[in-house]
Amino acid sequence: MVTQIDASFELLQDGNVSVLVLLPELNNVQWGDIDAIGTEVLNSMSTQKNPYIIVDLSPLNYMGSAMVALIVRVWKAAQAKDGKISVVCPHDGVREVLKLASLDKVWSIVNTREEARSALGLRGSSSLTSTDNGNSSKSNAGWIVAGILLVICAGLAVIALNPGIINNEVVSPEIPVPASTSSVVSETGTSEPALEEITDTVEENNTEESIPEEEMTSSEPAEVVPTPVETTNPAPVATTNPVPEGTSNEESTGNPFAPPGS
Repeated sequence: MVTQIDASFELLQDGNVSVLVLLPELNNVQWGDIDAIGTEVLNSMSTQKNPYIIVDLSPLNYMGSAMVALIVRVWKAAQAKDGKISVVCPHDGVREVLKLASLDKVWSIVNTREEARSALGLRGSSSLTSTDNGNSSKSNAGWIVAGILLVICAGLAVIALNPGIINNEVVSPEIPVPASTSSVVSETGTSEPALEEITDTVEENNTEESIPEEEMTSSEPAEVVPTPVETTNPAPVATTNPVPEGTSNEESTGNPFAPPGS
């Protein structure tokens, strides 16, 4: 796991030349951690005779006093072993900080690492390798892994949005169509009539089949013959008048004009 301290600097080794690269993250590191970085750099120089130090400040746009103190500590350790130091500082703002501390009078401040090697009296191109902390290799490996993961995620996203890529099928968007006014599209791409259209067609066919052949072939309208309607008079309804009590419903055979009791 890369800590905040390890991510704030890089220490590279090029033969007898140690290259210390200070990163912008170092501005957020506490003074005690910066002192620990200085101790690590000095330990890497312990086995070297007449060490050459290149301090690369090119990643920085700002440099605080703690960074200046770190460089001064490394410079004094190199001087104690008859070594030399050169500083790469292409940005004017950072270089102005070194000038205010009058360090431009004791250090060679240049714009590139090749110029720094020339200022130290070294010849040939550099072939930098990382030291035991492996910060540079970790950084490169991290970028490679991040790139691979990005490609994989992009591929999965494309497949998720277009499943037809795997099935070799063209996925066409489905457009909602009202069932009563349009046809239905089948899976094969052909248009199928809606249910209402099929029903109307069947009814029309049944109507055509029920018409007699003569009516279908005759162009003249059929003559309508009136059918005589027989009318019948209703039968008379027999009505009976009520008969007074004491009288008989039977018809009298006698004289109707005779007095009663005769």
